Amino acid sequence: DETTTTTGSSSESSAPAADSKVTIVVSVLDKTAVVATVKDKDGNVTTEAKKGEEFTVILNEEGVPVVESYADLPINTSTLRSLTSGLASISAKEKVEGVDAEMADYGFDKPLASVTVTYHDDSEYSFEIGSRTPLKTGYYYREAGTETVYVVNDSFCDTVMQDSLTYVGTSLYVSPTVEEDDEDGKAILRDLKLSGSVRPSSFAFRATTTEDPKELRYSDYVLTSPYLRNTNANAVTELISNMTALSANKAVVVRPTDEQLEEYGLKNPYSVADLNLAVKSVEKSEESESSDSEEEKPTRYYNVQHHVVKLGNKDADGNYYCMIDDVPVIYLVSASSVAWAETQYDDVANVMLFMRDITSISTISVKVNGKETLFKLEHFPDAETTDEKLTVTVDGQTYSTPEFRTFYTILMSLRRTGEAKVEPAGDPYLEIQLTTNDEEPDTITAKFYKATSSTYTCQLDTGETYKVNATEVENVEKQMAKYLAGEELDHN
Repeated sequence: DETTTTTGSSSESSAPAADSKVTIVVSVLDKTAVVATVKDKDGNVTTEAKKGEEFTVILNEEGVPVVESYADLPINTSTLRSLTSGLASISAKEKVEGVDAEMADYGFDKPLASVTVTYHDDSEYSFEIGSRTPLKTGYYYREAGTETVYVVNDSFCDTVMQDSLTYVGTSLYVSPTVEEDDEDGKAILRDLKLSGSVRPSSFAFRATTTEDPKELRYSDYVLTSPYLRNTNANAVTELISNMTALSANKAVVVRPTDEQLEEYGLKNPYSVADLNLAVKSVEKSEESESSDSEEEKPTRYYNVQHHVVKLGNKDADGNYYCMIDDVPVIYLVSASSVAWAETQYDDVANVMLFMRDITSISTISVKVNGKETLFKLEHFPDAETTDEKLTVTVDGQTYSTPEFRTFYTILMSLRRTGEAKVEPAGDPYLEIQLTTNDEEPDTITAKFYKATSSTYTCQLDTGETYKVNATEVENVEKQMAKYLAGEELDHN
């Protein structure tokens, strides 16, 4: 049976409630079980015993336990509640009989922890935790100033001997809350800008809305900077899968100095995410609720949260040192929780050069070595068959609609294969210009320059430049020649 030692100023005191007004002073003097990893100037890793500290836990104005010197920082409420609950009633596993040796033999010359608890009635109780028992069944314990020794559980001692940083909250942000009556609402990443020294330049993307034109809604997100283009849906989905909430493994430094920011790589952050979370839903109105219209309801956002997450160096296990918003704490976060840490523009940009529905195009100009072929497209949306919905002419001559759809697919299938490091020079081998049939027509122009035997450099009119496989570029000329000659195109 467990032996109750004391629960207040005397052994006869009743145990106070866990949420009593308590002040706890913890002095972890020589807890050699906790070590700090240190690197010397040559990068060699050594360890040293964690130095002792002294801190006080009080109840704040809301009645929540906090470390007094961290009262303005996020609170790890559950860990603090465990501490105060454990100190409300202290029990021992056994009493050590026949104690006639020096107290140093039990570790009380340099106790692992010295604790003073002030209870709600202002009574005080102080105790010390000595060394671990030889058989590792627990730790030696005594009331301060006495020579009666007990053995207490590991779990109690582990709770008491945690350092002060344990009590700093590690929930960096949580998902926005969906309103109870909102059946359509979902917490999402609304937009994200990525920068930092890991990237040559910043880029940004956002969630698409019902107000966006069709050509920007092939995926749920669209790039907005440095170029407006579709994203790679699979890549973005994987990237943001866990971005609506973020928790740290632990706090490492509070109120870091400039030297510490430099040490942990946060003076000039390695990677930075500037993001907005929100609940995405649809506009509510009496008219929209009663309407049978198939028109999409306008997108609305609410409970928007803005956060800036900065990542610095990695520790030996690959975790990142991290800071968020204006919170003066350096945390450690797992690499898996910040999948965006090293993401580059090319990782999320859609690989297709063109993403336009054929029904939105009025003309397509294809120039090969400066010679232009102009395809004019006339659309008949009310026609009964697919072939009747489109007529294609070149210089007044009508050509096959089914084969043109194949040719259009070949144009739309031109893919980027990576960033082009060098700006193109000379005249383009191939130039493609699409013109839309909007009331105010838009044009998309892509020029392809020979780079190597296997690659071309493509430059869009937006200024975006990247590499394309030579076989795909040269296939455009080949298939166009077959189309104009009335031959069947290669459908693969």
